[in-house]
Amino acid sequence: MDDLVDEASEYGEIIGASFDRGYDSKENYWSLKQRGIKDAIKPRRTMELSKLKNEIPKIKLKINRWDGKNKSTVKLKQQLCRMEELEYYLEDPEGWKKEKNYGQRWKSEVRFSVFKRKFGESVFSKVMKAIQNEVMMKINMMNKFTSITIKAKKDSNCMGFT
Repeated sequence: MDDLVDEASEYGEIIGASFDRGYDSKENYWSLKQRGIKDAIKPRRTMELSKLKNEIPKIKLKINRWDGKNKSTVKLKQQLCRMEELEYYLEDPEGWKKEKNYGQRWKSEVRFSVFKRKFGESVFSKVMKAIQNEVMMKINMMNKFTSITIKAKKDSNCMGFT
């Protein structure tokens, strides 16, 4: 995951990141926290809420006892970071999704799907500059089609058509 974040950060500042359960690890939660990136990693249900509520205070106590004295402190902090996120998720999954804005990826996936249906998955151009121009032209046409469709839909609704 660090490689993905590093690569994406070359294009601008990252303030939030959304990942599926495949990225649910204490190291990933910790890495995002250390970078100041708001995380939205959907946690796997690895522990019951009641057991989790019992374990979190124990880990906090160990961290307070060992902080600065033991190399295991970082591992405990990583574990705590993930456990607190899991606790929040298990207490209110819908509230977690809403606050984290999780589950929005489908919107962009729909756009890519429509684009591929309309224009195909390949380009005709061979030179990179020409490929970029061809893709930009297709994107502009897609945006124009979308704006025309939205306008037509709004106009038909205004006239009483559904």
